[in-house]
Amino acid sequence: MTIPRQELMGAILSSRLAQSLLKVLTVDRVIFWTDSENVWYWVRNHSRQFKRFVANRIAEVQRTTSPEQWKHAPGIQNPADLATRRQSAMELAKSTFWLERPSFLKDFEISGPSAPSVREEMKVEDIEKTVAQTYMVQARVDLGVDPNYFSTFRRLCCVTGWVQRFVTNCRLAWELRKRDRTLCSTEILDVEK
Repeated sequence: MTIPRQELMGAILSSRLAQSLLKVLTVDRVIFWTDSENVWYWVRNHSRQFKRFVANRIAEVQRTTSPEQWKHAPGIQNPADLATRRQSAMELAKSTFWLERPSFLKDFEISGPSAPSVREEMKVEDIEKTVAQTYMVQARVDLGVDPNYFSTFRRLCCVTGWVQRFVTNCRLAWELRKRDRTLCSTEILDVEK
């Protein structure tokens, strides 16, 4: 999963947590902060223009929050990022930035961080593109054979070969199916690849 998608999952987690807390707490206003420009951009746009994974998650965030609730803070001002920057526990304990809220949150009403520069065109792989060609692809089927179950590699290859033959025979017409009582060498070689 890409980092922007992981950040989007964090936005979903935040919105779900906020919904749970709002059921038991009386809060006048909820603000969501993100240091991800991608998330900030996504929650402000129509979810339908993105690929399905991103679109579904954006739609969920938009159902439970409004775009005005989402604010952007540059990563340098995000205290949560300190834990990812090779600092010892002692250095974190001494850091006032880590223990206290960032200064922009203290006077947020007066001057919060500005929004990231608005992008005319988002160059992220998650924007859906329409393709005029159609391709047929047959994916390799996961046969569900656990290699740890077998004592030898040869035994694993034989069982996998039989499973592959079964799957192949299920796809073929009755008269085209292999009915040999032993695996041929090409079937075992295919498995070893």
